[in-house]
Amino acid sequence: MSASPAIAAELPAPVKAQISELKSSCRGVGGKLVNPKQAILSADLNGDDQPDYAIDQSALNCDGAASAFSGSDGSQVDVFVSTLGGYINAWSSGAYGAKVEQQKLWLALGGRYCGQQKPSSRAAAQGCYRALSWNPNKRKMIIDPKIKSRPVGS
Repeated sequence: MSASPAIAAELPAPVKAQISELKSSCRGVGGKLVNPKQAILSADLNGDDQPDYAIDQSALNCDGAASAFSGSDGSQVDVFVSTLGGYINAWSSGAYGAKVEQQKLWLALGGRYCGQQKPSSRAAAQGCYRALSWNPNKRKMIIDPKIKSRPVGS
């Protein structure tokens, strides 16, 4: 997460609400959420000169219930972008991790997202990073088809 700009001291309300929900979920399975800010990435993802935020649940530590936020399908990534009306959840889906590079959020994905038609199993799925871009018409982040995927490890 060192590639992300500094996270604002005061997180937007929807981001705080999501973190609060995650803390509650962790407590609900007998755990304690440790340092949730380590799972928050920040960058200007929609080009409005305001920080946007992603919560990568794969980076969460639910002490006492280690697998609370991860599974064979990866972990949830939620992206909150600033708009004139406030912050909105513009992406919510599973991934195997996320990183920020050059004002883009890259998701670790597998299988069809990486050009593989039908892997024989999840274990056989090829992994790659795909970039998300802001689509102002849909008011959502989308997997950008114009940006070439990158192999995992790059």
